[in-house]
Amino acid sequence: MLVDVVRVRDSSLASDETPEACWAAFLLWCASWHQVPAGSIPDTDSWIAKQAGYGLRGKIDKAWTKVRDGALRGFVKCDDGRLYHPVVCEKALECWIDKLGRTISSGNGNAKRWGGTFDSAPLEAQIIGAKALLKALNPHSRALMKRKHSAVPTSSDPDPTGTPDVIPSGSQGKGREEKGSKGNRYSEPIGSADADATASVDKSFEDEAKALARRRLWQDSGNWLTDNGVSVGEAKSFLNAFAKDHGSEVAAEAMREAIKTQAPADCRAFATGIAQRITGERKKPLTVPSTAVEATQAHLAEQSAHVPTPPPPAAAEALQAIRKRLDKTSNHQAANEPSVTEGEAA
Repeated sequence: MLVDVVRVRDSSLASDETPEACWAAFLLWCASWHQVPAGSIPDTDSWIAKQAGYGLRGKIDKAWTKVRDGALRGFVKCDDGRLYHPVVCEKALECWIDKLGRTISSGNGNAKRWGGTFDSAPLEAQIIGAKALLKALNPHSRALMKRKHSAVPTSSDPDPTGTPDVIPSGSQGKGREEKGSKGNRYSEPIGSADADATASVDKSFEDEAKALARRRLWQDSGNWLTDNGVSVGEAKSFLNAFAKDHGSEVAAEAMREAIKTQAPADCRAFATGIAQRITGERKKPLTVPSTAVEATQAHLAEQSAHVPTPPPPAAAEALQAIRKRLDKTSNHQAANEPSVTEGEAA
């Protein structure tokens, strides 16, 4: 059982009650931790007195009347007739969420290692339900932020006075299995991979990415569907087909837009229409404004029309004569002939 030391030390129980009442209360917390549902005790005075240490040979100690109210401080009687302690229930839900999360991680890891399949949907549903109850008890609990893939329903309003039905029998058992001292005895030897190992790894990552995208789609929009009259099974079937028909990206974008509407007439048809609109917009060909096309064509025409103009005939003849005289000078064929000056060349 998790004990928040600072919370207990600074509580009104520790400051207002006697040490005997505080010790009896702590024993009742421990007793409620192992009850089903966790965090509750039966409303039977003899049973409570015995668990608090005031039962003697089948009789209740007379001192019990002095500490009874302090020992039961914080316990609330609910519809099922049992007494629940909100803080103990909060800690039990946190541990239960953590245990479910580790079970999902372990199952996915084993399925990936051995090439099998693992359906985490029932466990994910239990996490969502447990988080809804935990949010009602303590909206600032750290367990609500640990596992991002399990969204907390925002529109649900669970009844905190009822019996939490998401904690089955045996949920208070050990959450961690003991590991062998020799490490992982199932690790494969080096060099045992097949020739097509790369392709299989890529395929597994692709399948895992698709599964993750569909889980996120359910977490983002599953509650919206169920709040609008769709059962959990029908909502899961719809979202699977929805992601398969339109692709995970379009499906997620459509559902994000759809959940902005609280209560459409037919939420599934409403989301399908949004997805079809998004798909149609993405398939439209890229169009360029006519003004831009005309400007581009005018620019290209101007460039193609810009051709260098040939020099006039007189200038060409003068240039040719100058080149001939320069050649004669360089070859010393006309030694007596004066060389070309800068003025003549000009």
